[in-house]
Amino acid sequence: MHPSEAASYSGSPHGSHAYWRFVSMAADSDDAVCFAEIEFRATPGGADQATGGTPTASSVWTASNPDLFAANAFDDNPATIWSAENNTNYAWLRYQFASPVEVAEVAITARNDVAADTSPGEFAIQYSDDGTTWTTAWVVLGETGWSLGQTRVYTDPNFVEE
Repeated sequence: MHPSEAASYSGSPHGSHAYWRFVSMAADSDDAVCFAEIEFRATPGGADQATGGTPTASSVWTASNPDLFAANAFDDNPATIWSAENNTNYAWLRYQFASPVEVAEVAITARNDVAADTSPGEFAIQYSDDGTTWTTAWVVLGETGWSLGQTRVYTDPNFVEE
């Protein structure tokens, strides 16, 4: 869009969807992608919308209870973590919302105990209405140098403020 043209929408051009997910394309290290928290926000700097829904993951480090470990990423407790199975690219962590939501921003917090470099190096944020067919909203590449407990915020590059 040319800078002098007005946007034809405000907010997210992707609309509201029942499912949103994080898809790892690579961790910052050779280990499995792992982090303490993820938030899905409707507006930049807004509140976390991931409450009252259902988290699931493609894999977890220990398979004893995958859904419990997926829930760790949404429990607002930086001492708990979600970790994909070791060396698993394209591992995903999704959240099924109670009703469809827009997502304009994602905040990810690195684990605060050891191995901050297991935080995401490259990932996509995707949405779906049925939990089966996914569309990529945006992609983040080249994230390195995470610190223990660090939170990084990623705003949808397509987001337009009013």
